[in-house]
Amino acid sequence: MTQTASTVAPSISPSSATPAQEVVVRRVTFRGVPWSVYEQLLAIAGDGLPRMTYDRGTLEIEMPSKRHEALKWIAGRFIEAYAEESGIDYEPTGSTTWHREPVEAGLEADESYYIQNHARVHGRDVDLTIDPPPDLAVEIDLSPPDVEKASVYARLGVPEIWRWRDGKLSVLIRQGGGDYAEHPRSLALPEFPLTELAAALAGYPQVELARAVADFRRRLKGSSTQG
Repeated sequence: MTQTASTVAPSISPSSATPAQEVVVRRVTFRGVPWSVYEQLLAIAGDGLPRMTYDRGTLEIEMPSKRHEALKWIAGRFIEAYAEESGIDYEPTGSTTWHREPVEAGLEADESYYIQNHARVHGRDVDLTIDPPPDLAVEIDLSPPDVEKASVYARLGVPEIWRWRDGKLSVLIRQGGGDYAEHPRSLALPEFPLTELAAALAGYPQVELARAVADFRRRLKGSSTQG
């Protein structure tokens, strides 16, 4: 079993006042890891921290930074505010560990949701051997990961990913062959104002988190009233 470790400081805009230590990503990657070892680590750590991504024998373990957690919080609260103001039922599953031995794939999303399949899993534990995977996953990538999560999501069957990477919000839709392709709008939430979420993510930390969510919800209420 081989190991590589990295501490990465992604480049940031000169105008950003964010201290460098807030965007550092700490991760260690092991190769040649049996599935049984991954499952043992999951049993010890449980859902959440540290984040572990398993892809056919390669295991990446990562501790997210404060900046990462702030951005994922913004994304999650925007999605939930939109669903609530639009009357859309959803089941938030956060950073639940999704894993399946037959495809040797496992990870924790930054945020994840059942929307179209909300009624099928509402209020109970999910078993991916009989239940569908989440309809939507959110990934905040502040630096290129050692394990490309899209490959893992594809084998788990997740139909849609919203990914923030290099200052851009991308909607990735799973195609018939299993790969993802970028789309201009979401399938899970077709009318979601993606540009507003992208602006909020790009504006951090100058924009205060709770205020950004409150302002977004206020605009949604105003739109529904006008409609």
